[in-house]
Amino acid sequence: MISEDDVWDLYDEVDALPLHERVSAAQRFHSAATALGDPALMFWADAELASAWCFGPTASANAVPHFAACVRAMEQQPAWWEGSMTLRVLWDYKSTLETVAYEPSVSLAVLEDLLGSMERNYRRFGHSTRSVLMMTHLIRTITHGAAAADGAFRAWTAMPRDPMADCEGCEPTRIAEHLSATERYEEAATLAQRTVDDARFHCPEQPLNILATGLEPFLRTGRDAQATTAYRTAVRIASGRADEVGVLGGCVQVAARAGQLDRALALVEGRRHEDRFPTTYSRMIWQATVALVLRLVAERDPDRMVRVGPGEAEPGAEARRRLERSARELAATFDQRNGTAASSDLVQKLIEAGQLPTLQLG
Repeated sequence: MISEDDVWDLYDEVDALPLHERVSAAQRFHSAATALGDPALMFWADAELASAWCFGPTASANAVPHFAACVRAMEQQPAWWEGSMTLRVLWDYKSTLETVAYEPSVSLAVLEDLLGSMERNYRRFGHSTRSVLMMTHLIRTITHGAAAADGAFRAWTAMPRDPMADCEGCEPTRIAEHLSATERYEEAATLAQRTVDDARFHCPEQPLNILATGLEPFLRTGRDAQATTAYRTAVRIASGRADEVGVLGGCVQVAARAGQLDRALALVEGRRHEDRFPTTYSRMIWQATVALVLRLVAERDPDRMVRVGPGEAEPGAEARRRLERSARELAATFDQRNGTAASSDLVQKLIEAGQLPTLQLG
């Protein structure tokens, strides 16, 4: 018979692992907590498994039922409930919503229910709705595009930071992403550089994400030295990490467009996790990015053989057609859910992206 101490030992095993490697350990913890039948342990098991799916390499939509169980427990406030549990659920609304919004299998109705639940419970437990507005902006960006989300962006950023805000590296990253996507490159570059210079980073996503986000704005505003440093640092950290495909893809895209096509292709061919993507959206963006690279390669060398993923080398033109077709098919699934053409428009924009100022890498 498993004991409570044994189950908590499994929790410690989960907690000791990197965020993107926790799914298997969290499943063991969840199974043991279920067998023991202790409701408080079951809460923590659901919370850890939901988080593991959110930050893991695949199948993030699996987080939804486990997070929903945590929300139900919080709203019922049973006798065993503790304040730390409330804080955990309120904080995890953000990572859960952000992750599952990138899965076309998660309906708009589910996203709207989660967002409504988040607002209701933030108000109930005495917090401002600033983080709710941040998530509203995110979902609007995914479903309608960055330009259409500008009103939500202004509503979110007009409110002062509060204890539930993202860290001082992650929140500026979100803001700089929107500024860059809406072509406010000077503002984005200034914010990114100030964040790199001033922030005290305490989370595993930084400074990687703010550097990658600042890369294109740095180039577009003549900050060549900052662009070089950002690229080299981001590539060094992201290469070989399947969970950082978004950062790596951003570096690949900029390098390809900024006179460093050989380096971009080397990064593409060096990634061997072709079947591992944190979300369907990240798969779509990566495939569109690689299609861009292969388009530029074909313009220079139509007969070039390439190796994309773990398979054998193939003609670049064939790889490009395959990846472009897949990216467009994935975009169509998002468009069907969203009722817009935002994802297809984004894929088209990525594939046809034009030249950037030269990235100076020596």
